[in-house]
Amino acid sequence: RPPRSTLMRSSAASDVYKRQGINAEYGVLERVPGLRAVYVCDRDGVTLLKALAANDKSDSDDEDVSLAAAFAVSADQVSKVHLRRVKSLATFFSQKLVVHINVLPLVVALVAEPDSNAGLLMALAGDFTNALESLRDSVEQLEEK
Repeated sequence: RPPRSTLMRSSAASDVYKRQGINAEYGVLERVPGLRAVYVCDRDGVTLLKALAANDKSDSDDEDVSLAAAFAVSADQVSKVHLRRVKSLATFFSQKLVVHINVLPLVVALVAEPDSNAGLLMALAGDFTNALESLRDSVEQLEEK
């Protein structure tokens, strides 16, 4: 998927917030054992914030972000069949654990070592919801236009 130009709705929010850095402000990569990366994306899979562990050499950014977009679509569809809002989802792979947290219109993707504590990662939902409130509001305003 080609990157969006700065004229697109989510890119404006990205330009403002990507300089802040989720890890610099909250230190989540250092606090959570096994956590390799944090991606904050809009529902279309556009990365707005990204934090990588210092020792992470993976180049699976596109793969992890496309999973976030797929989660956003799935979460939206599930809510339409009256199963209520999906809060989070853990997906286990042989080489990693990916936890998606629903902060619509944002999706937080946490990429961790495969033996990491999924419950601990899911418990970060409240922290991310609070930390991303202003970004979420900005993206919602851009989507209304």
